[in-house]
Amino acid sequence: MAASKTASSFHSMPYRNSTYVANHGNNASSDVTPDLHLKMSKKIAQLTKVIYALNTKNDEHENALENMKVTHEEEMQQLIAETKEKMNYFKSRISAVSEQKQKIEVLESHLAQERLRREEALVEFEKFKQRNEDQESQLKSEFSDKLLSMSKELLAAKKQFEERLKDFQATRKILEENRDKTVGELTSKHHHEMDQLMKAHRVRYDELLTEKQKVEKEFEQKLALVTTSDEIAAEERRKIELEYEEKVEKLRAFYEHELAASKTLHESSKETKLKEWENREKSLKSEFLRQERILKERISELLNQLSDGEQQMSVLRIQLKELESKLQGKEGDSSNLAKQLEDSRHECAKALRSLRDTENDLTVSKKRSEEQETEIARQSNGYKSASIDIAIAGLKAANLQISKLGAINLTQETTIKELKANITSLQSKLNKLEKEHDELGETLSSHTLQADSESKRFQQEIEKLTREKADLERKYNTELIRASEQSSSKELLLRKELDEVTEKLKQEHQKELSDMKAKLGAEHKGQIISLQEEFEQKLSLTEKGLVEKSGQELERLRDEKNEVIAQFEGHCSDLKSKLESSRVEVERLEKLVHDSENGLGSASLHIDSLNQALSEKKEELLKVKNELKEAGKKYAKSLDEIYKLQTLHANQLKDAEIDTNARLESLANQLDTKWSDRLRDECSQLRSQLNEQHREENRVSLEELTIMKDLQKEELRAELQSKIDALKNTVSEARSDLEKATRNASTKELDLKKELDMKQRHMEEQMAALTEQHNKHLEELIEHQSDEIKKLEALKDEEMKNREEKLKKDHREEMTSQLQANKLTIDAVKSQAQQKLLNDIEELTVQHENDQESMRNELLRVQQEEMQRLHQEFELQLASMRLQLQRANEAHTREETEHQNQMEELRQEIEQRQCQINELDEEISQVKDNAGQLQRELQAKGQEILTIRREANAQIRKREEDLAKAHQLEVDSVVADHLRETQGLLTEFNRSKELLSDKISALQLMLEEAEEKFRSRQSRPEDLEVIEQLKRALAERELDMKKLVDDKRYFQMELLNRETNFNKVFKAAPNIGVINPLQAKTKPGKDGIRQSKSLVMNTSSRLDPIPNMPLHEKRLNNSRPLPPTPPKDPPPHRKTSVY
Repeated sequence: MAASKTASSFHSMPYRNSTYVANHGNNASSDVTPDLHLKMSKKIAQLTKVIYALNTKNDEHENALENMKVTHEEEMQQLIAETKEKMNYFKSRISAVSEQKQKIEVLESHLAQERLRREEALVEFEKFKQRNEDQESQLKSEFSDKLLSMSKELLAAKKQFEERLKDFQATRKILEENRDKTVGELTSKHHHEMDQLMKAHRVRYDELLTEKQKVEKEFEQKLALVTTSDEIAAEERRKIELEYEEKVEKLRAFYEHELAASKTLHESSKETKLKEWENREKSLKSEFLRQERILKERISELLNQLSDGEQQMSVLRIQLKELESKLQGKEGDSSNLAKQLEDSRHECAKALRSLRDTENDLTVSKKRSEEQETEIARQSNGYKSASIDIAIAGLKAANLQISKLGAINLTQETTIKELKANITSLQSKLNKLEKEHDELGETLSSHTLQADSESKRFQQEIEKLTREKADLERKYNTELIRASEQSSSKELLLRKELDEVTEKLKQEHQKELSDMKAKLGAEHKGQIISLQEEFEQKLSLTEKGLVEKSGQELERLRDEKNEVIAQFEGHCSDLKSKLESSRVEVERLEKLVHDSENGLGSASLHIDSLNQALSEKKEELLKVKNELKEAGKKYAKSLDEIYKLQTLHANQLKDAEIDTNARLESLANQLDTKWSDRLRDECSQLRSQLNEQHREENRVSLEELTIMKDLQKEELRAELQSKIDALKNTVSEARSDLEKATRNASTKELDLKKELDMKQRHMEEQMAALTEQHNKHLEELIEHQSDEIKKLEALKDEEMKNREEKLKKDHREEMTSQLQANKLTIDAVKSQAQQKLLNDIEELTVQHENDQESMRNELLRVQQEEMQRLHQEFELQLASMRLQLQRANEAHTREETEHQNQMEELRQEIEQRQCQINELDEEISQVKDNAGQLQRELQAKGQEILTIRREANAQIRKREEDLAKAHQLEVDSVVADHLRETQGLLTEFNRSKELLSDKISALQLMLEEAEEKFRSRQSRPEDLEVIEQLKRALAERELDMKKLVDDKRYFQMELLNRETNFNKVFKAAPNIGVINPLQAKTKPGKDGIRQSKSLVMNTSSRLDPIPNMPLHEKRLNNSRPLPPTPPKDPPPHRKTSVY
């Protein structure tokens, strides 16, 4: 209420803006002066503010006391409710203990031990009770001592902080004075150094101007020399061009003369060669006519002999027809035998298919043979290579047979003449063949019987293999099922054992908890270790058993796999031997057939059937190869499946191990949790020891804070000195940069001069080198051209000679070969004719007359064909010679074109040289232009140096301004850092308070736990006494709280009544509601100090309350903030001047 009244009265005042506003009217009193009126209004405003602040503080204190009472009552009710809950809980616990005692009465043997342990526990509990009482008294005394010491430390810290603030202000003033002095000294030094630099720069500039004039003179002289050298070079170039043109004209004339001579020689050589070839053609024609006459004479004699032979042929044909009729009957028998062979082959194919099925079935067993994989692959490769060789040999034999048959069919007409003498031998051979045919029939029948028996046996073996495969699969499946069942049964047994062990452990643990409450943790650790070791031993034994069983099973499976592989290899070897025997028989039969075919030309049908059989065999071999490949692939797949099964088995073992480990860990965790409950009781004893350590740590932390503050002061001083040194270094660096810039400018000018000299020398050297290269290149071209012309002429002569020799040799070889062939044929015909004439003159006389005309026609046809062939060959030879001549002409034309191209290339090179000379002229003009540009650049650089001077002066001034600004910013940053450090110290102080409050809360929790331990037993008179003592302690605490509140009010009244504090409050710029002894005094003038003071004013210097204290909770501070302070200046429409 008082606060609201004061606020309304304050806002109703007309002079609340701290300035006197005169109302120009009749109410103005003449007795009161305006100064007194102002002073009175200010005093009244200050008194109203103070009254308002006091009233708000009283209201805040009253609200805080009321909230304290409410919270105290709530805490009391909570404590009563908690005690009731704990009493009920302990009663339920007592009932459970009584039930357990009834169960334990059965165990009489353990009662005596339990009684002894109970007596020991009672003694220990009485000791613990006494210790707790002593600790409570100590804690109370220590807590009161701590509060007093903390209050004293707070006051001492405030005093130290004020003293440090004063020291800081003094040091700041000293630093500002030193700064002004140092800045003045630095500026004076800087101006002095700049004057010296300007003088030195002027001297250097004068020197540069003189050097520039010298360089310009030297450059003009060099330019004059260069222009003269250019003129000399141009004259030399003209001379070289004239000489080059003269040489080129001479070379052209020489080359044209040589070309004309070579053409004449070439034409003359062509004419001579054509004449020689024409003479050769005439001689060859004459020889050919002579040979024709001789051949015609011989042909007439042979025709006479053929007429006699044809009569004999008619008789022989009749006999052949009779023999053919007999052979057809025998061919029917051979066709039946071929059909039987085909049937046996079909059965063999069926047997092979069944073998393939067995191989497909046995891939599972093959997968297990890892070690013998390479051997089987080698065997299969050998088998493949052998089968391929056999097939190739069969194909070759078939091809040879076909070629022989074709030759026989072509030569049948010529061999008919020889058949007359061989009829008797053929009859004997027919008898032999009939016998052999019968034998072949018998062998075929026996072979078919053998094939049937072998197919039956193969089928039986296949059935056996399928049965064995099925048995193996069954065994494997049963073994897998057994292994899975064994693993599952073992897992179940392990789980049961684990459950039993866990139940036993739980029972034993409960018994041990009931029996071993007072024993030490060492026994507990030993038991846990022993239990773990026993359990690990059991697990290791079970794992070993599993590993041994799995190893035995794997070995058994490997043995079975090896047996199956050995059986399969035996079957494969048997089959291979049978195949080889069948092949031998087929080859024998084929030989017999070939023998019969040599004697009989009409056995082509039988040969075709055998060829078809061979083709079928080849197809079967290809199929067998494909099947072997498929078997290898299936074998690889089976191996992959075995590996997968092994990996699955290993994964299952790993999963079982992981499950067992997880169960072991869960059991260990359960044991740890149960024993951790027991260890908590022991930890409560250790907490009392930790409290003493916390006290010592607090003392050490306070000492460390003081040391840290001293170190921070020293660091601030060091930082200020380092910054001053850095400023000095920057000034020195700026000077060094200026000196470097001037040095670089001078060095660049010297480098430019050197580069110009080097370029001129380089250009002169290049001109000399180019002239030398040009002369050398011309000489090399002339020499190269002459050498190439000589080489071409030599090559042409050699090629013409080689071609002539080759043509002569080829013609001679062809003629000799033809003559030899004709002589051989004539000799062969003569010998055959003489033999036939001696043996067959009587029989061929009749046929000779009938067949004479036909033979004459045939011989005339043959003669015409041979003449045409020879004429064609001669025409081809002439065409080839003409082509060779055309090619020689083309090569000559090509060479001429190449020479012309070389001439064009030389011309192009001359043009390129001229272009290079023009480019050199252009480069000389560019050099002149560059020289003019360099002169211009020198002038521009002189102007740039002047601009650089001006810019350097401007940069130096800017740098000085920037340094001054940076210095001010650093001073401001130092002040801000100091303020931040003060805030950091305050926060650290508050943190220490929070730590103390946390420790207090921890001690309170310890007390509550101790109370819970006391209350865990039945209610005793001693416990009732403790409860009464606690109630008394609470009442005493309430009285202490009331005393503290009264003391607070008393101190507040004293603060108001003191004159020093009164003067601090009633000043020109009042700060309502806050008494801040840390505020610094202001001085008129310096802006930097005002800024630092504004930062201090903005930062709150009030100390934060101790957290978790009931006196300073945030919810108790329900006071509203004060109204905003009115502005110092009144609005313009109400402001008047005061006289």
